[in-house]
Amino acid sequence: MSDHRCISRYDANRRAGPDARPFNSFPGNFLARHEERLSSNQRLWRMYDGWRRFAPDEQARIRAQAAGFLAELA
Repeated sequence: MSDHRCISRYDANRRAGPDARPFNSFPGNFLARHEERLSSNQRLWRMYDGWRRFAPDEQARIRAQAAGFLAELA
């Protein structure tokens, strides 16, 4: 197997901001948009537990980041 790594200007660990990878914000945005319908699903409790650990302002930044990228795609 190759240990080749793609050199990218994006920070793989950031979810929001100019250095965040474009798709890093999508899972959080999806969870927030569908929380009412999906949060009772036992298979997703870990995902929702992790999402709820983010501060409300961080959640807002993640959702805004995703909205910006989705707007560019449309």
